[in-house]
Amino acid sequence: MDPVRLGTLGQIYVPSSTASTYALAVGRHHEDARRELTELAIDAREKEPITADRLGLFRLRSQALRLDLSLRVARDGPLLVIVAVSVRRHDRRG
Repeated sequence: MDPVRLGTLGQIYVPSSTASTYALAVGRHHEDARRELTELAIDAREKEPITADRLGLFRLRSQALRLDLSLRVARDGPLLVIVAVSVRRHDRRG
């Protein structure tokens, strides 16, 4: 069975603080970073589900951008809020 993808669970929202973290890590302007992270997050795969008392963990590896992303996600009504992002660069061999 394929893992659950974040984009299938609801509408994704990237708060300003998370966009700033991503912008610094990848060298983009704030709004460009927010849009890019929102688009990337659609395909992030669930590693730990979102529960009422626990943030979900979603992971994504972008070969095109050479990035590994870990996203901590909370549900706020209909929104899936990315409350934290961890960014690691990788080379094309790994």
